[in-house]
Amino acid sequence: MMIKKYLYFVICVFSTLTISSQSNIPLGYWKSHLSYKTGIKVAKTKDKVVYASSRGLISIDQEDLSVKFLSKEDGLSDVIVSNLYYDDKSDKMIIVYSDNNIDILNGGHVSNIPFIQTNTSVLGSKTINDIFISDHIAYMATDFGVLGFDLDALEFTFTTFTTEKIQCISVINNKVYVGTEKGIYNIAIKGSNVSDFYSWKPLDNVPKDVSEMAVFADKAYFLAGNKVYSLDSSDNISVAYQLQNAEEGLKFISEDGSTLMIGVVKGDAGRMVFLDNNGQMTEKGYGCVQRLQDAVEDKKGRVWYADEWDPIIYTESKTGDCRYLRFSVPYDNDASGIRFKKIRRILVLMV
Repeated sequence: MMIKKYLYFVICVFSTLTISSQSNIPLGYWKSHLSYKTGIKVAKTKDKVVYASSRGLISIDQEDLSVKFLSKEDGLSDVIVSNLYYDDKSDKMIIVYSDNNIDILNGGHVSNIPFIQTNTSVLGSKTINDIFISDHIAYMATDFGVLGFDLDALEFTFTTFTTEKIQCISVINNKVYVGTEKGIYNIAIKGSNVSDFYSWKPLDNVPKDVSEMAVFADKAYFLAGNKVYSLDSSDNISVAYQLQNAEEGLKFISEDGSTLMIGVVKGDAGRMVFLDNNGQMTEKGYGCVQRLQDAVEDKKGRVWYADEWDPIIYTESKTGDCRYLRFSVPYDNDASGIRFKKIRRILVLMV
């Protein structure tokens, strides 16, 4: 089925052969000029740092910091990216869109997985809240339940329908853990009926409204309220980190680094706490990141921040000075007019 391409800010060159020789755009082709100014989510691959921007992906080489952009016009199946997940074993990137469409990016090949987006058996919300990848299976936490997706076969392996919104998910010690507004449930991957939520075990003494999960140094961590908790192999719970300032809130926890990374926000300001496997903390204070959304640490020890407002931000170390990457791109993706220049060249602005 043909998919209509929506162009938000494009330049179309109508010219003679002499004019076309002055441009790197072939005659009759379109070139997209999108606003890649901010990164709302960030992930890392073996050699790249990849940001989800408002209209596509920003890929940054970890060696020389060279940048490439990827949008729907370049082969992605949709427009607004909401999250990114990378599997280092298969070298595949899962791209989740705001309408719950999914792409699997493998090198330069894109496989579209529209199953959740187009599934008519799900009557309510289909929002994909979180994904955790273990042994080539992507475990998906959604508003309607839990799904397993085989990254090798590119097919769903199970669906667990629930009446509870599954807010986050992780896998450790051959068990799947999910966080909900009521607490945490788990189930053994083997020898259990994963598809039946009544087979899942609720954990005792767990706070309610578990919103984030991560696995670091053979421990599961989860976020609830103003505390980060750790969960050992016997499902014993202890507080790993707690906010002391009532004006602050916990935004996220991330295992994508040499330490557990904890995002803290206060109004329109953000800071980071880095927690190692011995419980020792390193902090990056306020003044660098504003609307903090996400963070990863690359193989060179740089920390890359996703900020809803600012350009791409990184530090050379956990406590290093802020550095910025800015690109020669339009201010945003909204436009409302057409300008002519020397008749032969037409600038088309579309909304």
